[in-house]
Amino acid sequence: PCRTADRPLPGADIDDLKSYQADRAAFWRERLPGAKECVAFLIGRYGTEAEKILEIAEQDKRLMDPITEGAPNILAEVVHARECEMATNMEDVLHRRLSLSLLGVTVETIERRFNALADLLPT
Repeated sequence: PCRTADRPLPGADIDDLKSYQADRAAFWRERLPGAKECVAFLIGRYGTEAEKILEIAEQDKRLMDPITEGAPNILAEVVHARECEMATNMEDVLHRRLSLSLLGVTVETIERRFNALADLLPT
C-alpha cells in the first residue's frame, strides 16, 4: 500500500488557507515591509514553508525585490531553492523550482538581478 497517499506535502498541513494567509500577512506586515503583497502568493505556492522564504528576506530586505517584472516571485525564493530545496544551479532554480522559464525568464536575467547580491548566494 502507498504510505504517502494521505500524507500532506511539506507545508501543506493547513486547515483553513484563507485564515492562515490573513494571519501570516498581518504578522509579516509588521516585520517585513512589502511582505503583505507576496505572502498570499508564497503561501499558495509553499504553504507553511513560505515562512522560511520570508525569514530569508527578513535577513536582507533586498531579497523582497521581484525576480522579474510581471511575476510575483521574489529573490528570496532563489536563495531558498539553493539552501533548502537542493537546487544545484540557476538553471535548476529557473526551470524546476520556480518554473519561470515558462514566462521567458532566462538564467541571465536572474544572474543579473543577483550580481549586486552575490554574497547572499551559497556556493
